[in-house]
Amino acid sequence: MDKKKLLLVLLCIFVFALNGCSSRCKSISVETAAEKPVETQIAPPKGVLNIGEKYFYKVGWLGLDVGLATIYIKEKTVVDGREVYEVNLTTATNKFFSFFYKVRGEANSYIDAQTFRPVKHNSYTSINKKKIFKKIEYDFDKLIAYSEDKKGHHEVPIPEHVLDPLGVFYYFSLNTVKLGEPVELFLNAGKKNFPVTVFVKTQRRIRTPAGRFWAFLVEPTVQSERQFDEIINAQGRMRVWFSCDDRRIPLIITLKIPVGTAKAVLTDIQAIEEEIDSNSEEVVTER
Repeated sequence: MDKKKLLLVLLCIFVFALNGCSSRCKSISVETAAEKPVETQIAPPKGVLNIGEKYFYKVGWLGLDVGLATIYIKEKTVVDGREVYEVNLTTATNKFFSFFYKVRGEANSYIDAQTFRPVKHNSYTSINKKKIFKKIEYDFDKLIAYSEDKKGHHEVPIPEHVLDPLGVFYYFSLNTVKLGEPVELFLNAGKKNFPVTVFVKTQRRIRTPAGRFWAFLVEPTVQSERQFDEIINAQGRMRVWFSCDDRRIPLIITLKIPVGTAKAVLTDIQAIEEEIDSNSEEVVTER
């Protein structure tokens, strides 16, 4: 796995639903091997997306702070005559890491406000002086995704309930989940569809710099992880902790790969609604 692919994994890990940070991340929780079962319930989802609510993350790898990422619902707008949510993700290496390898990235997804199906997805990444772009348009009348990148134009058939790279992170904000039950997802990143099966495996008390939360763990099956291996050309293990409240906030995202563990951790929330209740009585750790 070359350096360029590794950096893309670290900074674009949100696309596919990121042990260590520096000493400034000491308040981040990690997972214990054994804990008593918890009785808290996963709250029903709100079923709507909160415009303006912004999540900030610190990205770490091999004990180093590598960069920052932000994801939020930017606005409600109209695309091709349809009312859509615009989801925005920005990523960037920090000043120190940029001295060796500078990465800047931005992605925007447009999600139908009524059906929550993707309409468009655009991403732009700058790696040192190299520019990478991708544009995708989803046609659900023909069930085809039309994409464009530096290699040309592409068409691929899509299933009726496909998710785009950013929309997948809001799936859990819109749908009910239960412990132990599988969730079948179909992701499309342009030229290929990726069927993914994930399980809601456990609940824990999670502490992040943004606060303390009851959280549930989402983890893909081994077969789904093998598909992810093909994307990054390395074996990886993805895990995502979502808050148990009705906002379903992505709290901690980890990816274990042969060269260590990459992690994105929630550091701050800018919310337009009531303040999130993040009181806690205990903290667990992840190893």
